[in-house]
Amino acid sequence: MNPLKWRKMSWLILVFSGIMLALLVTSLSASDPDCPPNIANCDAYNAGADVGQGLATVLIFVVWLIGFLVLAVIWFMTRPRHRTCPKCGNDVKRGRTTCKKCGFDFAAQSMQPMQNQPWTGQPQTPPVP
Repeated sequence: MNPLKWRKMSWLILVFSGIMLALLVTSLSASDPDCPPNIANCDAYNAGADVGQGLATVLIFVVWLIGFLVLAVIWFMTRPRHRTCPKCGNDVKRGRTTCKKCGFDFAAQSMQPMQNQPWTGQPQTPPVP
């Protein structure tokens, strides 16, 4: 698939995942803070800092998962409702069996067995009705 032909939602999911991955890596690679001089028990301070870092990491992961699921549902619901005619390149509404521009018959093409089609150097998939 040509990346320049991706839908806008595909790019949005990719950018969102990249941002969340950067936040997750930053959260995991954060160094332990030095114990301030006015804290009597540095072990408890460091344990609290570790718990906070763990909670932040889990929260980032949960937000990433929920955001990804929401964006994936939006991506699925906004998919194009047309297909491209292989003969002339015109957009044809799904459900139509012929192209208005050139008359290409999608129903006849889907009935042909795949082994009778010539090899074009790329894998061929049957058209989606």
